Amino acid sequence: MEALLPAGISLGGLAAALVAFASSSAPALERPTLGSRGQRRTAALAEIPWFGLVEPLLRWLGARVSPALGDRARAALDQRLVLAGEPLGLLADEALGVHLASAVAGAASSALHAHAAGGLRLPHLAWLAVGLIVPYLALSGRIERRREALVRGLPYVADLLALGMTAGLDFPGAVRHVVERSSDREDPLTNELERLLQALSVGNTRKEALFELVARTQVASVQELAQGIVQAEERGTPLVDALMVQATVARMKRSAAAEEAAARASVALYLPLTLLLGTVMILLMTPLVLKILSQMNR
Repeated sequence: MEALLPAGISLGGLAAALVAFASSSAPALERPTLGSRGQRRTAALAEIPWFGLVEPLLRWLGARVSPALGDRARAALDQRLVLAGEPLGLLADEALGVHLASAVAGAASSALHAHAAGGLRLPHLAWLAVGLIVPYLALSGRIERRREALVRGLPYVADLLALGMTAGLDFPGAVRHVVERSSDREDPLTNELERLLQALSVGNTRKEALFELVARTQVASVQELAQGIVQAEERGTPLVDALMVQATVARMKRSAAAEEAAARASVALYLPLTLLLGTVMILLMTPLVLKILSQMNR
């Protein structure tokens, strides 16, 4: 067995060298240059200094992990990136590479802490768990914040669209007016309206562009607004009335959701308040109980 150990180490090193050579000789992914992801990638390279250094590594990692990502998993991860607003113009393969790099960093941190402590213990595995879940949690948090921003801003945008059409603008003109007058060009709703205008400008029908907006957001209020606009167009009813009705409904639903969240928060406070009250009572009663016991002993 002792004689086989050097041979095993040599074979393992040779296999690792072959894998490293095969990986380094494989080409990197092509940088996205077209569509919304191409725009976001170009903007990120121009505005974020450190991203220009990391971006080639991301494309290289994406090419390495691409064979391990099936079509169904790639589509699911790509859909999550779309719901998150396509951050940095990342592709699904590059996002998986980020997850892998984070997992490797977590494993390295766990190994270093275990080596410094003289042995692997349960707290050291927390670094590995953090490396595995941080990218997923970051993407999920971005998706949730984006949905909240869409729900929060939709009633105001619907009102502005109705006012613009009342003043004589058509639907694309009203959307363009809202986008141009937006104070925050990075707002998710403003970005989605810009993509809606781009879809209309390349020849898509209003129905197709609106349904693409629904697929990109997957927000119930956006879906109801799109369906209201499509139905008003098909039935020949005034689009302004449909927009005002949808704005009122979205505002009512947002208020109802806020009331439900407040009710859940009040219920969730019962247990901490009960524990706090019990702790205060124990602190107040303990000296009295000790005094009574001392007097009884005397």
